[in-house]
Amino acid sequence: MQQMRTIFGVLTITTLFLFETCAGTRNQVNEVHKSSKTRGTRLELTEVDVLARHDWSSEDVAVLGFHLGMKRAEAMENARERKLTLMATTHQDTSPCSVSHCDVCDEKVICNGIGLEFDSGESVDAINIVRTEPDFSSEVRNASIVRHFKGRTYSFFHNYSNELRLKLLGSESKREENASVKYLYPKFGVQVYVSHSPNRGVPEGSAGLTVSFVHPNDN
Repeated sequence: MQQMRTIFGVLTITTLFLFETCAGTRNQVNEVHKSSKTRGTRLELTEVDVLARHDWSSEDVAVLGFHLGMKRAEAMENARERKLTLMATTHQDTSPCSVSHCDVCDEKVICNGIGLEFDSGESVDAINIVRTEPDFSSEVRNASIVRHFKGRTYSFFHNYSNELRLKLLGSESKREENASVKYLYPKFGVQVYVSHSPNRGVPEGSAGLTVSFVHPNDN
């Protein structure tokens, strides 16, 4: 089972250094949005096809009840109620998670591809959704949260291509390229990370894919 968690841990760590470069900016934006009015019913990704809508931002979104602005104690209680646990992304066998980056895992320590980042105020300021890759074991693929997404949101994760990204999200406000290509959508509060294989024969649909929900920034 430790191997199952390690697979997701490797994927998360691969993109972790990219997330860190945005942490300072996110913390500033987070302070602004803390004073925003309380949201109504959230758009739960396992129930609502978010990418089929146009009237949303990351602050409207939840996944298995986890959402931006949630306090660590609330996140841990939400996990407990769902028979899940939060485990440190970069520290093996640390549960409950008390560090800034945590993975959501089940009782068998199989992680489902949801990663939470906590700011200095112990609030969730990023939710990272990591897609499982085709060569993962069936047990890991069956645990993947993206299997439970709906409609266009499901297609985005399972049939990803640059063309599909542009169709569903539109043109990015900014693009950054390093080990991964990062597409920024600050008004939505969405960041798309694509890790292309060095083998150009590998299709985009098989690329490593992480979608991060962060606080929106209209600037």
